[in-house]
Amino acid sequence: SQSDQKKSLLSNAGMHNGGIVGDKYSWEQTVHDIALHVLIPVDSGKVGKGKDVAVSVKGKDIKVAYKGIELISGMLGGSVKAEELVWTLENGCIVSINLEKAKEVWWSCAIDGEAEGQVDTTKVDSSRHISEYDDGVRSAINKA
Repeated sequence: SQSDQKKSLLSNAGMHNGGIVGDKYSWEQTVHDIALHVLIPVDSGKVGKGKDVAVSVKGKDIKVAYKGIELISGMLGGSVKAEELVWTLENGCIVSINLEKAKEVWWSCAIDGEAEGQVDTTKVDSSRHISEYDDGVRSAINKA
């Protein structure tokens, strides 16, 4: 069924250091950014249109709506650079939202207060390849 396909898309949207929150959204993160994949309610056999999607981020507050119906509303698990917000509509049923974090930290949740989809940040692999550091840090590492 189309409902099963949407849930499959949502669960396969990428679980890198993130999780799934019911049938509402999934999320993933790197130390630099966070991505949310929000399921939109579309009737069987139809696909959603980007013009019907509204995504806003003000401070830590995020809102995602489809045809005026609020899908997600709450405080993000950390601070982001709201001006770096990018979203796309995938397969007509998932809004993929990418945000750059204000600080290079791991988040335990995408949206505060969500019991599902939380991450134990002490178990996140936070190792980095040397190419991910700026020139000054690489120079110091190479001298060590």
